[in-house]
Amino acid sequence: MGLELKVYIHGVPNGQKIWGMPDEDKAFLESFYGRENSLPIQMYVDVNKFNKRYSYYTYVVKTLAEEGRTGSYFAITVRLNAYYADVFNMHNILDALYSKYMFDGILKQEGTMVAYQIQDFLSVSEWLQRATRELENYIEKFSSPIDFIPLDNFNLVKGGTVSINLLDCKNREYAKKCVQEGKTLIISVDYPTKELKELKNRRDKDIREVQVLADKKLSDEREKSGLEIEKLRSDTKDVRNRIQTLQSQYENVKSKNDTLEQENQRLKDIEIKYNQKKKKYDQANKILSNLKKIIQDAEQIGIGNNIKRPGGNNPSPIDNGGRQPIPVEKFKYDIKKISIISLLLLFFVAFGIYKKCTSNRTQKEVNIEKVQKIQSENKKDEKSLVHQDSIVQDSIKNTNQNKKEK
Repeated sequence: MGLELKVYIHGVPNGQKIWGMPDEDKAFLESFYGRENSLPIQMYVDVNKFNKRYSYYTYVVKTLAEEGRTGSYFAITVRLNAYYADVFNMHNILDALYSKYMFDGILKQEGTMVAYQIQDFLSVSEWLQRATRELENYIEKFSSPIDFIPLDNFNLVKGGTVSINLLDCKNREYAKKCVQEGKTLIISVDYPTKELKELKNRRDKDIREVQVLADKKLSDEREKSGLEIEKLRSDTKDVRNRIQTLQSQYENVKSKNDTLEQENQRLKDIEIKYNQKKKKYDQANKILSNLKKIIQDAEQIGIGNNIKRPGGNNPSPIDNGGRQPIPVEKFKYDIKKISIISLLLLFFVAFGIYKKCTSNRTQKEVNIEKVQKIQSENKKDEKSLVHQDSIVQDSIKNTNQNKKEK
């Protein structure tokens, strides 16, 4: 198989221009116009078929466009009718051609960017012919027959790219496999190497594993926290219910305590009234005792007046202060009658007071109306007793006076 080699120079000095009579490759070369190149320099490796199957090696430099437009570039494309296995060497050959020939009247450096010095490649056609011949000599000089592999087992480009570092191209099989699968191989010194990619992948994998573990732990913690929160909520609800129950119980106890205090106060009031009644009862007993003594004394006096003394000196009827004399028998009868009435009256009064006092000690509420009625009756009884006592005292006084006169 004879080697077929063709070189194209293309770019956007003033609109897209192509040098090298592209014929059937024109559509492929025009596809570079408007591409967004993220890196300053890249090399594309493709396998395509335009009438025949060819491999393409395109060295692309990002340049400044006129009037600030984007998508400007400068490129050198080598077309071969075989796959050039030493992709690393091809990159170095194209890089040397770019550095040695393209800055001599074609390109210029402006800061960190590259700009055109020409409007069209036709103005430097002779210079480009010389450069392409130099390129052919480079390839022949720095290549061996084993570097050229038939394209029969290579798939045509069907989409997809693989970006690798230039150093990874030293592994010929790795680069070849990428192109055989029908992908566009993009090479740059700025891409991370395969080793770095694998390291990054391992790191990313470790990060993902750690992330998965962290997510699981976080999920477990959230679930645990959720259960704890639910338990706390349940406990809080129970505590609130207990507080409400205790508050209700407290209100009941407080109400009962208030009622007890009221009952206590009532009991104190009853005790006070009881003591008052007892005092009156004791006074009534005292009066009753005095009356009993008076009656006994009066009876003894009456009995003494009834006895006839020797010598006919018998007592006369009781003098009643110049009024009609009261017979002794009638006086004794009146005294007994008064005594019996007084005793009965005092008994009923004392019994009523005692009954009321004992009733008040056991009742929780006092019937004020009854107490007032009893007090009124007691006052009447006291007045009656005082009146009867006065009558008795007057009778005794008169009797004693009559004794002295006799």
